[in-house]
This record gives sequence, structure tokens and C-alpha cells, in this order.
Amino acid sequence: LGKRVRPERMGRAFSVHTIGGTLGWAAAPVFVTLLATSFGWRVALVGAAVPGLLILAALLASRPDIAIPTGHEQARASGAAPQGSLLGTLFGRAILGCFLFFALQSIAMIALQGFLPATLVQLHGVPLVLGTTAVTTFILGSAVGTGIGGLLADRSGRQDWLMSGGLGIGAVCMLAVGFLPLNDAMLLALVAVAGAAVGATTPSRDLMVRAAAPVGSTGKVFGFAYSGLDLGATFAPTLVGLLLDRGQPQLVMVMAAVATFLSILVTWLITSASQAKPAGAA
Repeated sequence: LGKRVRPERMGRAFSVHTIGGTLGWAAAPVFVTLLATSFGWRVALVGAAVPGLLILAALLASRPDIAIPTGHEQARASGAAPQGSLLGTLFGRAILGCFLFFALQSIAMIALQGFLPATLVQLHGVPLVLGTTAVTTFILGSAVGTGIGGLLADRSGRQDWLMSGGLGIGAVCMLAVGFLPLNDAMLLALVAVAGAAVGATTPSRDLMVRAAAPVGSTGKVFGFAYSGLDLGATFAPTLVGLLLDRGQPQLVMVMAAVATFLSILVTWLITSASQAKPAGAA
């Protein structure tokens, strides 16, 4: 994406990429369950492998079109300074900020997507069916917001403000779900707005990471930054489960909201550090 898409369309490219992943996550359980119930688990397992094989075939057929220069070639072509050491690249302020941002986002998203049904059952006494519907509503809202966010990212160029606004709205909605008395329609509406607001920040998020990466190090930086998701996923389920076992579902929503608010602060840290990069950085 970074080398084959024109800069003025990069936000929309990232949004399409993210929406595709979101829809795939949503379709996978239906696809595998349908195969398993109709033909058995072995067919379902093989069926789950088929899309990966199709992607592999498409990549092999498209090799001439997707080949990109190596990191050193990119740096030489851009006239950038030679790349520093791997540790020096990954442990700069901007890149560490990206790692922390993804860790915080992972905490919030696991609390919402993974535990929202159980949280809402305890919090508002809703049926489990409504709780699972809320997760679907959040995901669909996120997909719609991501599409809108791609357009806004390309038109505004101010990723820091877009992310602050979207994350701020999402965090307020999370707190509202945790503390306000809500009927079913209001509950789903707030969850949808939270999903759309946070989803709208994802193209700007990826553009922010791309801007923080030195020339020729985009792959390393994205890999390191996205590993922050794993750090958040290591601790969040245990913490959320502990809160639910102790009958404190409100604190689950508070935790998600606080992680989201902290993400805003980290966004400005990354922006400040990226603007201070030496000349020649991407």
C-alpha cells in the first residue's frame, strides 16, 4: 500500500484494507459454521484454508506488480540519511509511542468486542442475545466509520485532530454505556456511534505510523507497532474477567474509556516526535 498507492489516496487505501479485514472477521464464523454443520468439521477446516491458498496464488501471479525496492534502495533514492541500527530505529520516541498506542487500543477493543455481551448482561440486565447484537453493531459501526475516516484523512491531512476527535467521542460513548440508564435502542445507538467514531480513526492511525517510520524502515516499524496489540491482548482478558467476576461491569467500561483517552495523549506525543524527525525521514 505504501509504495503502490498515490499519497493523496493513502487514507482511502488504508480504510479499504481495514474494512476488508473487518468484514472478513465478521464473515468467518458464519462461513466456517455453515460448512461444519452441513459437511462436518474436516470440510470446514479445509474450507478455512482455501481463501489463504487463493491469496497465495494471487500474490504469486502479481509478483511483478507488487515488487518494491529494498529499504536501502528506498533510502538512497530519496536522498535520506543512512538507516541507523534496528534498535535505534524501533526505540525512538515516535515508534515507541506507536507501540504504546496499539497496546492501549488493544485493551479497549478486547474489553468491548470480547467481553461486551457479559458486561452488558451484568450492567443493564439485558438478554445475552442483545449483548451479542451490540458487538455486531459495534463492528458494523466501525466498518462504516473506517470508510468515512479514509475520506476525511485524505482531505484534512490533520491525523492528530481526526484521531483526537474520534477517540474522544468513542470514549464518551463508552462511559455513557457504563453509567447512564439506557433502553435497548439507546444502548445499541451508543455502541454504534462508539464503533463508528473509533473506526474513523483507523486510516489516520496507519498514516500516523507511516509518517513516524524512517525511510526504508516502514515494514519493521509497522511490525513492531502492531505487536503492541499482542501486549494489550496479554493482560486485558485477565483484568476484564477479574472485574466481571467481582461484579464490577462499570469498571470494564471505565477501563476501555481510560485506555482510549490515553490513546489521545499518545497520539500527540507521536505527532510531536514525528515532526522533530531529522530531514530525509519518511
